[in-house]
Amino acid sequence: MFCMAQSCTKQNELDYISKNMRIHFETVEPSFESDTPEEGILSRTTDIGGSSSAQIGFEEGDTVGIFPKGGFQIPFKLPVVGAPVPSVDIIAEGWDTKASTLYAVYSPFDFYNKDAEKIPWSYKGPQQQYGNDTKDHLGKYWFLASDTVSATVDNAGNTLFAASIIMMGAVIRCQTKVPVACTIVRMILVAPDDAFPTDGYYDLFDTTAPKEDVLHKFSSSPIISIPYLHQPFKTNGYTDHLTLDFPGGIALAANERIRGWFVSPEADLTSKTVELYLYDSNGNCYVASRAGLSASLGNVSRNSVKAIAFSNAVQTTSPFNNLNPWEVEEPICPTCTPVAF
Repeated sequence: MFCMAQSCTKQNELDYISKNMRIHFETVEPSFESDTPEEGILSRTTDIGGSSSAQIGFEEGDTVGIFPKGGFQIPFKLPVVGAPVPSVDIIAEGWDTKASTLYAVYSPFDFYNKDAEKIPWSYKGPQQQYGNDTKDHLGKYWFLASDTVSATVDNAGNTLFAASIIMMGAVIRCQTKVPVACTIVRMILVAPDDAFPTDGYYDLFDTTAPKEDVLHKFSSSPIISIPYLHQPFKTNGYTDHLTLDFPGGIALAANERIRGWFVSPEADLTSKTVELYLYDSNGNCYVASRAGLSASLGNVSRNSVKAIAFSNAVQTTSPFNNLNPWEVEEPICPTCTPVAF
């Protein structure tokens, strides 16, 4: 799914000084699986696309890093002003490039990423969402990358390449209804085993990695990633849950629906029963469950969005207490009654 913008094909627009690079970035629409009919769309900050779709967008201030194979990365701030956009073009003036060189793109740029063969990622620590069913926090937790691409050089010495960038993890939307009026301050998605990788790295130039990676130690079948991406999934550890905090709390009426959006590494939840724990500002805990996730919902593969509907939540006296060392146990809502997690 590599695509050059039309403007890149016009020769009069390529007449730059020698050894410039014209780069076209575009995001790839994630696959979308849901078990409920009404769906939204997601972007960095603003909805892009149509009903029942998902689209990643570049937003103002975004910077990507580009690695040439065997070389050092160069940062490029994307020329985005205003609303997020799904594609963008930049001109890298004076960058000495070669047609035989492989390149890889990732975002967000980090100055301390010195080795393209070990770009770290981490999902340690709770994520934070600032409203019911809001998605503007997702971009903070995404890791985006392209496959390795080769540049082409025209007769004038200008270099061209196009990079399709995808979300290397996934998004999981969880929804349930609360039994009583309450202010929810935390949501925890729990698997029956250590299903969620915690941290690790990508090798942006591992072109020999299999296209179908067995990503999960409990999986009996391979998780299929986006076919044209090589980068293998390297993880240092696993946990059985993901945590989402709601700073300030989400005030709900009885039987009102709450939706939380998690960013997740690749995982395999197929045929598993998952639970959703909710904690309110008075220390009460509620739990909902979903039995036997289908293959389409349970295959939490890269560049996918999974929307899971849980049973209505009920109050429980057996809260989930298996928190990781890096998860805070202080009250999430400073103005709320202290919560006993």
